[in-house]
Amino acid sequence: ILWLIKIPKLENSYVLVFGVGGVGSHVVNMLARSGVKRIRIVDFDRVSLSSLNRHSCAVRSDVSSSKVQCLKKYISKIIPHV
Repeated sequence: ILWLIKIPKLENSYVLVFGVGGVGSHVVNMLARSGVKRIRIVDFDRVSLSSLNRHSCAVRSDVSSSKVQCLKKYISKIIPHV
């Protein structure tokens, strides 16, 4: 089972992602699912109704919340050690 294989280079990486909108939210999602444990996300924007279709994790109840907090909450539900 491939997803059980741990890759030390990924696990020990520290990745900084600027902007977690349409592309960045998917990047963070895939980095976390790939095994990267330390991810710093930077975005000062909030989730808007018009941008819901682009985010990898935001839902209607997240509108007006911080994009960073929305993504952090989502990732911690599926991969708590990130």
